[in-house]
Amino acid sequence: MTLCQLCQSISFDALPIFPKDDCYAIANDTSNRVLLFPKPRDPAHDAAAAAEETQRVKHHPDLESLRRAAAGGCEPCVLILGQADAMRAALHSRGEEGSAARRWFPAPSFDMWLTQRLGGGHGFWVMSGPEKGFSGPKGLLLIAAFGVVVEQDDPMAGVIHGRPVKAIADSEALQRVAQCLDNCDREHDGCHQPARVVPRRLLNLHTLQPDSKDSVQVVELGPDAHAEYAALSYASENGVARCWDKSMAATDCNSIPVAALPKIFQDSIFVARSLGLPYLWIDSLCIPGSLDEWQRSSPEAGSVYANAYVTISATGAADTSQGLFFPRAERQYARIPYAAQAGASSPVLAFCLPLQKEVQREGYIWMEDEPASAGVWNFQERVLSPRVVHFASDQLYVECVQEFVSEDGLRESICYHKTVAALPAETNKRQLSPPATDPFSRWYAILYDYGRRKMATPVDKLGALANVARAFGEMIPGDGGEYVAGHWKGSLPVSLFWQSLLCTPSGDGRAPSWSWASVQGIPAMSLGGAIVDQHYATVVATHVELANAADNNPFGAVRSASVTLEAPLIPLRLVEQDEMNDRDRHAGRVLLRGQGAEADIIPGLDTMEKRFSASADALRSMDLYALVLFRSHMEEKVCLGTCPIPQAVFHGLLVTSAADGGMRRLGFLLAMPGDLGPSFLLDNRETFKLV
Repeated sequence: MTLCQLCQSISFDALPIFPKDDCYAIANDTSNRVLLFPKPRDPAHDAAAAAEETQRVKHHPDLESLRRAAAGGCEPCVLILGQADAMRAALHSRGEEGSAARRWFPAPSFDMWLTQRLGGGHGFWVMSGPEKGFSGPKGLLLIAAFGVVVEQDDPMAGVIHGRPVKAIADSEALQRVAQCLDNCDREHDGCHQPARVVPRRLLNLHTLQPDSKDSVQVVELGPDAHAEYAALSYASENGVARCWDKSMAATDCNSIPVAALPKIFQDSIFVARSLGLPYLWIDSLCIPGSLDEWQRSSPEAGSVYANAYVTISATGAADTSQGLFFPRAERQYARIPYAAQAGASSPVLAFCLPLQKEVQREGYIWMEDEPASAGVWNFQERVLSPRVVHFASDQLYVECVQEFVSEDGLRESICYHKTVAALPAETNKRQLSPPATDPFSRWYAILYDYGRRKMATPVDKLGALANVARAFGEMIPGDGGEYVAGHWKGSLPVSLFWQSLLCTPSGDGRAPSWSWASVQGIPAMSLGGAIVDQHYATVVATHVELANAADNNPFGAVRSASVTLEAPLIPLRLVEQDEMNDRDRHAGRVLLRGQGAEADIIPGLDTMEKRFSASADALRSMDLYALVLFRSHMEEKVCLGTCPIPQAVFHGLLVTSAADGGMRRLGFLLAMPGDLGPSFLLDNRETFKLV
């Protein structure tokens, strides 16, 4: 273990805690910078802030000093320098070096100090202030972040949770998964209920045949049977993998040779056996009847994952040929001294962590870059599963309703979207932005993440979320839990104000314009902490005609749907180019204006281009209206630097006349008082159908 004199003097296990709860975190994707702004504090906190600054554990004061230490072989300094150089290279590639006074997002000064890694894992952060000459909002930058791990037989193994991530997950990693599930059984309420009802067919992993190690058997346990089983989830957006061949099965025992199955099925059988489970559910082997007739949106399909002891997720596999045990990227480690509270002391292995995920821990859980995180059907399977073991491209993860644990030691008391009534307190605090008292806030968060997913066919948009909606609806009391083409009756009309982010037409022409199912993209429904203080729209009636009435599935695809509203409809017109101010930062965009309005409105168009040159002709041919839904306000000014958010905002939809006499949504709009014209226009309410 080689350390510079400075690193020898640092107690890496006793660093001060960074007060992240007192900061806003903002990430810059292209240059890997994370800026932490201090929240506004009353004067009583100033003394505490000053004391925190004096307690900082100083590291190298500049890059030159860090380079000398790294050149001398100091292991942690080598890793820190690598992170610093990567950040500088990103800045250089964007032409941002040396332009501090002109940037809103600063470069670091590299006068560094160390803090303890934020809760949820052992390790440390390397911090810096902005470079000299920066005149923007003051904040701190995260230069590097490190976790620490030890080998299983290390004296510190009882204290340090993380283990080195090997090139291929091995039996030791699976033993730790089994231990994690066992701990969940003993310590967590709501994660697993033993002896749940099983699917109609399962794979018996421990047959009595002589070749039982090399074969599995399809069995039917009966309609009221209870047993523990695993379910496999894999990337299958284009349909269930067709691997069944009658020649694979013996006529007397329906035994299937494991070697004849796709690699991902073989590996899932191995994992389930390693976890000591007697049964496994794999869709193409266990679906009763024809694959073509299998309804993935049916209650039966949803119960498979909801009732499983654990779901084995091939999160990092793009297809069934890749299996679960694929090569993981090699990590570089640095040895540092570490003493634990229990008294043990020995060198531990430090490794680099992704900066943005460190300050926004939900990033670890979302797994946005993994193949299984791309499709809508995997979303359903993950949300419905109380417990999931993720075989991701970088390492193994175990998630349950109460906790999210990684192979390298991350342990977070937040979870992915689940359909249980109670989530961990940290999940409500950090993952869901709307107020906890809003019963629909969790649904809005589900839709935001669901909107990132891609569909193989347009009709999947509502169908792939049907089982999640069915389970969620059981938590909504009364007729507020009636499902209306992706909305809950109790959330209307507020939920009609979804902000379309990066949207294109979904391709399902039957979905109503006011439903998020009509677009491919993110329907952002959170009001960002704003509180609705006055409603202008009232729901008179709702109507839904299902695409397949025989199924009687109110959560599936629709043939048509409408919401009858009583609300103000304020005429708007397109602002022509010769009326625009060329110096206006919105020049070139579509702008709308109401009669007698004090300012123009910038609409959010769902699927049309926001550029004036692309959409002006189409908009000129339409009669345009602002459908005003409600008004909101902020209890406090939320400000980063000098950007206060206005206190009162009108929320509405941009609509136009539809062919059948109703109104059709084109987008959404936000307006300040006066932007819609004289206030008396808000008192003129009309009754109409939104289609």
